[in-house]
This record gives sequence, C-alpha cells and structure tokens, in this order.
Amino acid sequence: MLTQIHPHLERVLGPRIQHPAVLQLLERFGSPAQIRKAGRRGLVTLLRPKSPRMAERLVQDTFTALGPV
Repeated sequence: MLTQIHPHLERVLGPRIQHPAVLQLLERFGSPAQIRKAGRRGLVTLLRPKSPRMAERLVQDTFTALGPV
C-alpha cells in the first residue's frame, strides 16, 4: 500500500517493515501527512523505546523520503 501512496517512504520503511519501531510508526501515524505533522522530535521520542540505536536514523531517513513540505 505504501508504494501507491508514497514510493520514497516505502523504500525507507519497506525493508524494515517487521521492526517493532516501524510497525509502531505506521500504526500510530497512518499517512505521510500525519508523520510530518508529528515532527522529528515527536517521532524520535515515540520510537526510541522500541529502537534505541535506530530511532534517530529512521526518523532522519523518513523525513528525507518525505521531502520538503
């Protein structure tokens, strides 16, 4: 479904789709607009408990994929 909505985001999240942090991100924020609205800091705070080492990199990659507003 991500490939139809936002192909760039799918390239970032697709290979990690089974990771608990990615699943939590997609469950909580179901669209690119909602992810953007949550903001970088909010996403890092949300994801850090599930992926302490990967949270900041995942958020950075996600926002890079989303592109400019």
